[in-house]
Amino acid sequence: EKLIKNLGEKPSSYTDIDGVVRVQNPLTIVSPELAVFLKFQESELLATLTDLWQGQDNWVNETKTQGDDVVVGPCLSLLGATAPEWLPKIFPTEAVGGGLTSRCIFIYEKRKGKIVGDFKPFNGALEQALIHDLGAVRTLRGAYVFSPEARAAYVRWYVDYETEMQESGKFPVNDPKLYSYVARRATHIKKVCMALAASCGSEMQISLEIW
Repeated sequence: EKLIKNLGEKPSSYTDIDGVVRVQNPLTIVSPELAVFLKFQESELLATLTDLWQGQDNWVNETKTQGDDVVVGPCLSLLGATAPEWLPKIFPTEAVGGGLTSRCIFIYEKRKGKIVGDFKPFNGALEQALIHDLGAVRTLRGAYVFSPEARAAYVRWYVDYETEMQESGKFPVNDPKLYSYVARRATHIKKVCMALAASCGSEMQISLEIW
């Protein structure tokens, strides 16, 4: 209930590529320990997160005693960290494959990226530059678009990707539990492209280099 309340508290508007003004309610969750936020196999919360991923114009949650909760244009992002050993405890079997896990991008590292024996001197200039850039990202409004070259490359990849699967009957990741993830790969790729574009500048265009 608290998640839904927070999600609907700060609406903002943007103009889509057709010139239509749309309202959305963005919310980003940062969870240093994913098990604390998702609990252990909390099926109702997992189902809600799965449903919110679809990005409906109006998301409705029916309650037994307090009417309906309506969130206009929910846009929920989740950045969480956990040890791989915790994942089976967090996600029940039904969430793996067609559930929430197929809608997530899991980033896994076998070893430390750096071994740091002591803290480096604080870089105040770098901190201010990062704050400035994040502030600029926060002001971005509207729709991201592919450049003509990037769109052609994306369409080429997508057609080849889907054709290969249909004709061969084989998935790029040959595990039945990951088939639903494979089907959402194109959506994941476009979202990663938008994040990369935002980190590069304010043009809101996905270039061929980013693709």
